[in-house]
Amino acid sequence: MGDVLHAAAGALMLAGAVALIWSFRAGTPACPRIAPASLLALFAGVSLASGVLGPDALVPAASPVAVAIIGAASALLVAGAATGVVRCRRVAGAAAAQVGAAAVVVVLQVAAVALEGAADVPAAVAELVNLLAYLALWLSFGLLAFVAASAAYRVLFSSARADVRRPFPFLVVHGAKPDGAVPSPILASRLDAALALWERQGRRGVFIVSGGTGAGDEVSEAAAMRGYLLERGVPADAVIMEDRSTTTLENLVFSRAVVERLSAGAPGRFALITSEFQAFRCAALACRLGLDAEVVAAPTRLATWLRSFAREYGAVFLEYPRQIGYVALIWLVGTLLL
Repeated sequence: MGDVLHAAAGALMLAGAVALIWSFRAGTPACPRIAPASLLALFAGVSLASGVLGPDALVPAASPVAVAIIGAASALLVAGAATGVVRCRRVAGAAAAQVGAAAVVVVLQVAAVALEGAADVPAAVAELVNLLAYLALWLSFGLLAFVAASAAYRVLFSSARADVRRPFPFLVVHGAKPDGAVPSPILASRLDAALALWERQGRRGVFIVSGGTGAGDEVSEAAAMRGYLLERGVPADAVIMEDRSTTTLENLVFSRAVVERLSAGAPGRFALITSEFQAFRCAALACRLGLDAEVVAAPTRLATWLRSFAREYGAVFLEYPRQIGYVALIWLVGTLLL
C-alpha cells in the first residue's frame, strides 16, 4: 500500500506541475482556468507524500514537509505585516490581518497535535480540528504557490508577446493610488511597463489609463497616469482616460466600454498592464468577461510586494470559493478510504 501511495503522490505532483507550467506557457486565456485544478492536484500529491493523508495520517504539524510550508507562509505574512505597521491606518489594518492569519494557522496546528493523542476528547472534535488544520495547510500552500506563480508569470510574460506584425490596439493600464498629482512608485512601474510594450510594437496602440478618484486624492488615477505618459512623449490623442473605476473588475468593464465606443462596437484586443501580484486575478476577470487580452506583469518593489501579496491572495481566494470545498473533499477521501 505504501508503494502505491508514493507512486500516486508522484503522479499527482508531476501532473499538477506539468499542467501548471503548461498553463503559464499557454498565456492569459488558459492560465486562470487550468492553474486552480493543477494546484489542487499538486497539493494532493504533496499531502500524500508528506504523510498527512492516507493510512496512519499525521496531523499537518507533525509532518516536516507540512511544517516547512506552514512556517514559510507564516514568515511571509509576518514580513508583509512588518512593512505596513508604520504606514497609514489602512495599511496597518491589513498588517494586523496578516499577523492574525498567521496566528490562526499556527494555533490550529498546535490544537490538532494536542487533540490527536488526548483520550478524553470526542473523536468528532479531534477530526474537525484536524480538518481545519488541513485547510490551513492548504491556505499556506496556496499562498506560497501564488507568490511563486506571480514571479513566474512576470518572467514569462513581461513582454505580453509583443509582435510588431500584430500590435495590441489598446493598452489598458490599471490604476493605483497616486502620490498627490503624480503616480506612486507602484503606478509608475505599471506605466513604465506599458511604455516599454508600446515602444516594442513600434509606438502603435492607444493607452487607456483606468482609475477613478479615491478618498483624499488630489486627482484621479487616470489623470495622474495621463500626465506621466504625456511627459514621456506619448501624443495626447494616444491617451484616453477612464476615470470612473474603483476596482479591478470596473477597470476592465469600463475600459471595454471605452474600446467599444472607439471601435464602433467591434471587439478589441487588449494588453492589460498591472502589477505582478495582481496579474493572475486580472487574467481571471478578463477571461470571465470574454476579453481577447494578455496581461503584462509589471515589477514591484520588495516592500510594496510584501504588503500587497497577502491582500491580493485573499482577493484571488474569493474568486475561487469552491477550492476550499475541493480540499475538504480530498481530506475526507483520504480519511475514509486510504
